[in-house]
Amino acid sequence: MRYSTDKELRISEQLRDLGVLHVSDLSIENLCTLYQIEVVFHDDKNTCMFEEDYAVIFINNQLSYLEQRQVFFHELAHIRWHHGNQLQLPKQLALLQEEQASFISLYYAMPRHLLLPEINRYQSLDGLADYFQLPPTMVVKRCTAFQREQSRIRAQTQEEYKQWRRKRTSLQSGNLYKGTTEILHQLALQVGEESIHYDIRRLL
Repeated sequence: MRYSTDKELRISEQLRDLGVLHVSDLSIENLCTLYQIEVVFHDDKNTCMFEEDYAVIFINNQLSYLEQRQVFFHELAHIRWHHGNQLQLPKQLALLQEEQASFISLYYAMPRHLLLPEINRYQSLDGLADYFQLPPTMVVKRCTAFQREQSRIRAQTQEEYKQWRRKRTSLQSGNLYKGTTEILHQLALQVGEESIHYDIRRLL
């Protein structure tokens, strides 16, 4: 859909190309294999380290399973979309990257091609949370963004229809300026009325 963000579509396409076609393919183990990432569970803070040919994600082992998955997708977003050492970045830029990673992580945790078929099948956010094995807060954010997208599409479609109606109305023969009608008649005399497109010919 036209209002999907570029990142969302690119991530979905990338995951499909990697063979992520079922929700079971979104396991930490499988994604680490596909992206060649090492995961370390420890009793310290959540973070990640990465270079061009190496990446490791550190996850606090005291977190629940669902929280660990949330952390994993957040750090995966950093690895795939950001550059440089966050500890060396200006504070505002580091905060911006954190916000970006939080949002991008939703695209990895619930990629578009796996989310859309399930939205109508599950009647509750808790059902989607269980299906994707994620904290409900992540599902709420993802579905809220999806609803905003649908609202934008409806608004855009309505506006395009209004513009089309105005265009059709403005092209009625009775709504044309006299000078416009004269120009159209001159054109018909020069090229022959039969050579003029129907939409123009009907105005004469």
